[in-house]
Amino acid sequence: MHNKLHANLVITNANIWTFDEEKPRAEYLAVFFDTIIKVGNKDEIERLIGPGTEIIDAKGNTILPGFIDAHTHITWTGLNKIYLDLREAKSLEEVLEMVKEDIATKEKGEWIIGRAWDQSNWSLQRYITAADL
Repeated sequence: MHNKLHANLVITNANIWTFDEEKPRAEYLAVFFDTIIKVGNKDEIERLIGPGTEIIDAKGNTILPGFIDAHTHITWTGLNKIYLDLREAKSLEEVLEMVKEDIATKEKGEWIIGRAWDQSNWSLQRYITAADL
């Protein structure tokens, strides 16, 4: 007996970016429960449609893969470019040296915002205070 796999969901008429150099775009995709099982053209996908398949017309809208699979802190990544990254500091003295170096790159009155230090790795075992700075 041959069991034919049918998709639970088929999306048609889409602008799918595959990021595959061999086949950069597609118009159809098929889903079986939570997994995309096929991305392709009409002929490739229509054979996966069964009596219980939900069909959604994407009306030419764009579909991009994979962004929900990643866990990122993109805001913090960007802020690390403008804030003083203290993650590698192993002591209060190292923090003070890093702040001193950053001061040399700033204009008078410009704020220095430091982040990402971990005082629990220091022998001092306390936060940086205004008096320290």
